[in-house]
Amino acid sequence: VKNYNYQISTSADSDSISAVENKSDNSNNQQDTKKPNDQSEQASNQGDFTIRANTTMEYLDSFTNSNYTLTDGRLLTSDDANTNNCVIETNLASDNDLSVGDTFTITTTVNDETIIQELTIVGIYEIQSTNEIGAAHFNNPVNTIYTDLSVGQTLTGSSENITSAIYYLDDPENAEAFVELAKKAVVDYFNSHKEITDEGRLTKEDVFVVWLCKTLQNNKALLSTTVWDGMYYEA
Repeated sequence: VKNYNYQISTSADSDSISAVENKSDNSNNQQDTKKPNDQSEQASNQGDFTIRANTTMEYLDSFTNSNYTLTDGRLLTSDDANTNNCVIETNLASDNDLSVGDTFTITTTVNDETIIQELTIVGIYEIQSTNEIGAAHFNNPVNTIYTDLSVGQTLTGSSENITSAIYYLDDPENAEAFVELAKKAVVDYFNSHKEITDEGRLTKEDVFVVWLCKTLQNNKALLSTTVWDGMYYEA
């Protein structure tokens, strides 16, 4: 494994900046009354901004395939761990008169408690494919904000939370070695987050592969354990 990336996906609102809206937003809002109740409720619970929290942005597909390109500043790396640095899209920046070095705040609610997080812009990117632009503002990619993993954990109210873990191999042909490393990562993560007073520790024999494939020259796997906690781990 040459590198890894832990990720958290969540959403937030803001009192200091406004989300980029499309012409379709107003018509979509008018049509909400015709949607099933569960769809309307899901939209209302979704924050205006999508938060993509990462250990590093170095290997994100959207940037490595040049669909997203950096126009100013820099992307986040592991050196940004435990900082409030962020990267935003150029339309969001221009609509709110923001540039590299500026700060703004985002908010979310966890267990009836309002969490306010200040962010500092270190990079601005542009989406090259117009096919991705045009959705309602709460899932419009121009309203996506990239942050360090710690910010995502703050916004979700858990210092141990991750949505997925991605490992990058030096040679995609090393599938067996990949599985062994993925199992070890699950064991290390589980044991490091288990309460010290709890009995029992996980071993690699307690981890099994649910699904494994090779996609676009990359190995991907879904793993779980013998522990009845409902957890799945993506590698």
